[in-house]
Amino acid sequence: MPGIALVTDRQHGLTSDDRLLLPVLEEQGFDASVVQWDSEGTDWQRFDLCVLRSCWDYHLRIDEFLHWLSRLEGRGVRTANPIGTVRWNYHKRYLKELEQRGVTILPTLLVERYDTMEAREALRLTGWDEVVIKPCVSASGHRTHRLNLAGAAGFQPEFESMVRDSGALVQPFMREIESEGEWSFVFFGRTFSHAVVKKPREGEFRTQESFGGTFVRAVPAATQILQAEKVLSLVPGDLLYARVDMLEAGGAMLLVELELIEPFLFFGGSPGSTRNFVHALGGFLHGNKQDHN
Repeated sequence: MPGIALVTDRQHGLTSDDRLLLPVLEEQGFDASVVQWDSEGTDWQRFDLCVLRSCWDYHLRIDEFLHWLSRLEGRGVRTANPIGTVRWNYHKRYLKELEQRGVTILPTLLVERYDTMEAREALRLTGWDEVVIKPCVSASGHRTHRLNLAGAAGFQPEFESMVRDSGALVQPFMREIESEGEWSFVFFGRTFSHAVVKKPREGEFRTQESFGGTFVRAVPAATQILQAEKVLSLVPGDLLYARVDMLEAGGAMLLVELELIEPFLFFGGSPGSTRNFVHALGGFLHGNKQDHN
C-alpha cells in the first residue's frame, strides 16, 4: 500500500476541501497521512510520495521552506510537485519568463531587489492610473495592495520593504476582476479536470476566501482550456497538479498566476475531481519511479 504524505502547515492543517480526498485515497489503496512540513522528527523517507497541500506559511518562512526541500532532495524523497518545479514557481519572476516564451500575461512591471525605483515612479513609468502591488514571494493575498498615484508617496515605506524582501510586482488594476471574475483552470497530470470563476466581495479586489471572495463552478470554452494548456506546455517535467489563473480582458485570456506549489484545488462542488486527482497521483507515482526532483 503506497504511503502518501499530505503536507500541510501548523496553522491550517488539511483543509475541508482536501479532506474530500481521504476516502477516495483509501478506496484506491493509498495509505494517506497528514503531516506538517516543519514537524520535528518526521521520517520523510518512509513515504512513497509527499504531496504539498496547505503549506500556506511557506512564503513567510521561505528560507526555512527551501532548506526543508533541499533536505528532502538530499534524501531522495519524492514530492509533488517536484522540488525543481517548486523552486522555479515560488518567485513570481516566472511570469516574465513565460511572457518571454510567448504567454500573454497580465501586464507586469517586475521590480527586483536591487532596484531603487519608488512606488510613484513605477506608476508614472507604466502609465496605469491604478495598480495592484504584491511581493515576488507571496501567497494568499499577503501584502497585496491596490494603489493610485495619490497614495504612492505614503506607500513608499511598504514598497521599499517589499522590494528589499523579495522584489515586487506592479500590475494594472483590472475592472474585469469585479465584473467578470478570474478563471481558475485545474489540471491533474496535465489533463484538464475542472474550472471555477472567483470574484471578490463588494469593495474588495482580492478573490481569496479569507478576504470574502467567492467562487462558482464554471464550464469554460474549449479555446479557453487550450490557452491554459499552452501555459502548462512550457513547464517541463512531471506535474501532479496545476492551477492556471487567468483573466479575460479585451478579448484575450491573460495569465495572472500559475500555481504549482500548494494551490487550493476546488474539489467541493466539482463532481469527479477527487477521482481525477487520485488517478493522476497513481500515474505520477508509478509512471516513472526515478527521482524527478
